[in-house]
Amino acid sequence: PQYGQDAMGGQRVHCRTLIDMILARCQDLGLKGADSGQVDGAAVELMLLYVLQKLADSWDFATLTVIASVMFATHTGGDAYALPEDFGRFITPQDENESGLLLNDGQRDMPLRYRDPLTFQRQRSTTNGIPGRYTLTIGPRILLDPPPNSNDNAHYTGTGVYIRSITPDLLDGMVPLLQPAGLVDMTVARLAADKSHPQTALLVGQSEQALSRLVNANARTRQQFQSKTGRDWRARYQRMR
Repeated sequence: PQYGQDAMGGQRVHCRTLIDMILARCQDLGLKGADSGQVDGAAVELMLLYVLQKLADSWDFATLTVIASVMFATHTGGDAYALPEDFGRFITPQDENESGLLLNDGQRDMPLRYRDPLTFQRQRSTTNGIPGRYTLTIGPRILLDPPPNSNDNAHYTGTGVYIRSITPDLLDGMVPLLQPAGLVDMTVARLAADKSHPQTALLVGQSEQALSRLVNANARTRQQFQSKTGRDWRARYQRMR
């Protein structure tokens, strides 16, 4: 199917349909290769992924947010754990050094506080205990400090909220954002800027308006989500605003 309904009742569009829309706009604007005389489909796909990545890096969009009940499970003395394959970044923290990552001991959730790698390395403990701090390293992997104890053989689980990564396989599914038509304006504007198109200024203005609509739609979705199902979630994470 090329069209569908999202959880909030809005229209969703398949990425391939969106790419066709971008190609058509580029064709109308004359954004073609000098040699082939055709719009470069591969360049369009790469630019769309770039736009999605910039958006995912800048805003905590609800439709890119993953609430993970188990991100990792500890074992005694092990301080390094792989994060989920679709992990992109943690949501924007509301409080300094916090990120929506919690450690559960089977009865309660305890916040894990972020430390930059240098500070983490300088202050890390070698004695097992209840982890209270973490940092991120290549992988991506998470490092815990202090290394976890056995928790009476119950161990610990990491739970959290994160923004999923933007990968090429996204283009084979539905557009992962509300207001998907705005992505056409944003992608076309960047392609036009790359080619110094005479209408670049106009297209950039349209792109900025599209971005505003997209961000506002995301804010409305979060408000609806919070009013319907957010009470328990906010009590646990207090992040998704």
